[in-house]
Amino acid sequence: MMRHTLSVLLWAAALALPPAARANTGDLDPAFGTGGQVVTPIFNGYDVASALVLQPDGKLVAAGHAYNASNTVFALVRYNTDGSLDGSFGTGGKVTTAIGTGSGATALVLQPDGKLVAAGYASSAGKTTFALVRYNASGSLDASFGTGGKVTTPIGSVDDEAFALVLEPDGKLVAAGYSDRGSNNAVALVRYNANGSLDTSFGTGGKVTTAIGSVDDEVFALVLQPDGKLVAAGYTSGANSTAFALVRYNADGSLDTGFGTGGKGTTAIGSIDDEAFALVLQPDGKLVAAGYSSGASNTAFARQRAGLRPRALQRRWEPRWEFRHGREGHHAGAGRLRRGQCARPSTRREARRGGLLVQRQRHRLRRRALPGTGLRRRHRASARAVR
Repeated sequence: MMRHTLSVLLWAAALALPPAARANTGDLDPAFGTGGQVVTPIFNGYDVASALVLQPDGKLVAAGHAYNASNTVFALVRYNTDGSLDGSFGTGGKVTTAIGTGSGATALVLQPDGKLVAAGYASSAGKTTFALVRYNASGSLDASFGTGGKVTTPIGSVDDEAFALVLEPDGKLVAAGYSDRGSNNAVALVRYNANGSLDTSFGTGGKVTTAIGSVDDEVFALVLQPDGKLVAAGYTSGANSTAFALVRYNADGSLDTGFGTGGKGTTAIGSIDDEAFALVLQPDGKLVAAGYSSGASNTAFARQRAGLRPRALQRRWEPRWEFRHGREGHHAGAGRLRRGQCARPSTRREARRGGLLVQRQRHRLRRRALPGTGLRRRHRASARAVR
């Protein structure tokens, strides 16, 4: 059986060094781990990093899932600035948390008090729900959050999964992803109070679902505007294609009808499928979404003026990982290879299960019907990192 381990890379710009001495921008930083790379096994199975945060002290925390020979579990690892494991966090720098019959983290935020909140999914009795876990700075579960540090939230009738998480200034948390309603998926947001309870002033009982297209809609990124509005980015699908999709919500969870068409904006870029995985808010209020565009196998970027529909600006072949900017021009990234991902852009070979690949990136997520079953299967594609 092939074993996959959690990995973290660090790129160094080394801008403070004289030209003759400094490394080229984008080169791996030899002062981090071994040649700029760190590989961390958690269990003797499949360990996947999906999110990364940078602490004020320069330490890095990666979150994802690990397979413990029975189920997947939430997994967090904290690294010192040199890439070594931080022994003051969890057990030898590692923390795992089981929820239900299978769970995993896809997003991570750092609170001002040093606590960490991971969001993702948890499965039980054949259904998957939103799941959040809050950890103290030491890696122990924060018992003041939810039940023993854990919260699960069912939304639809089938499966729900969170892919993005933001922390609001008042300590409330908003998770975003999708809710499978049986016939199709809808965008889903849930807002939690600081103690993990649902914020009933948001949407209906703390939950909001939004249909955009005629088939499936999912979001993978979420940003909080200074005015309290939330913007989610992902994709919307029709019968034969997908397009970038952005949705803006008022602070109470209602759609902001001054944005796009009724609060929704879609952008078709390629000839078949376009999906956004990342979103940033510029100081001038414009939004930049990045993701995947098929046809040319490129990453797609679209910038949207506040209140208007997004427009495509440019396309590049570019990595899709979580990135965080550190001190002295260093960058850190984490990524993964999961069930159905292609190992190389030039082939259609698929990984049977999961794991993280160093210097390879996730580009897209699609659903295809399995012939004769009525079921859908996720497909992910990946490519080697740009040097």
